[in-house]
Amino acid sequence: MCKSFVLVFLFFNILTLNAQNKYCLLDEQYNVPIEFANISIGKTMFISDLAGSFVLPDKYSGDTIKIQHISYYEKAIAIKDLPDYSVENKIKLKPKIIQLSEVVVSNKKSRLKRIGCNSNSNKMWDEIRGSGIQLASKINWSKSKGSCRLKELNFNVLSFSGDSILIAVKFYKLTHDTLGESICNVFMPKMIRPGDKAINVDLKPYNIRIEEDFIVGIKGIKCYGKNPRLRIPVGIDLFNGKVFATYPSKNGQYTRTKKGGSYGYNLLVEY
Repeated sequence: MCKSFVLVFLFFNILTLNAQNKYCLLDEQYNVPIEFANISIGKTMFISDLAGSFVLPDKYSGDTIKIQHISYYEKAIAIKDLPDYSVENKIKLKPKIIQLSEVVVSNKKSRLKRIGCNSNSNKMWDEIRGSGIQLASKINWSKSKGSCRLKELNFNVLSFSGDSILIAVKFYKLTHDTLGESICNVFMPKMIRPGDKAINVDLKPYNIRIEEDFIVGIKGIKCYGKNPRLRIPVGIDLFNGKVFATYPSKNGQYTRTKKGGSYGYNLLVEY
């Protein structure tokens, strides 16, 4: 009996210790997890996972932790002071204010153009049913036109159930005809609520410039309410269309790729 009690006591002590050493990074404004943040202690570095979580081993108890992310202001905290900076082991970071780049005056007249797919058909669709799901499409841009600046993203919502859903707009390079590295690591949020039909995301503050074909996607960040479903139209593009649907899994995530179609993402560009 005594031995059993000691084992149970030690077991719960270990669980409590692990819980105390595990922290979660959250956006100060939207209260959503911050993924892929760099957490460094001296020369040792950790990366926050898709849930914004990371674990600190006990051996670093006397050191200082430095948290860095391209979209947030850096934070340095003495580990012994972490309880004063976190609530329920949650650490919040303040998002950076994005500054517009220098404006260059030129006598060259710029042009505006719509690119992508402008589908509003309910015959073909895909949907975001929870956080971590991303729906992305290949967008064609000819190198012969030079670089272009992305001004806004538009897409239609066929239907939406749930209270609301926070999404983030993502841009990627097209590498070997598949999802490549991120073009812009800045958090670009958009809250969608019941009744929203035509969605517009202002991209001008992010000053994103493109020189060739790329990929744009929207990712579910946080869902509110029961059984959220954000339904996006899919258009037909037999020759150039390609979609990438990414889902969370036990091993991280997996991406399903299909040719001949394109999500209804329409972008206004200036070139």
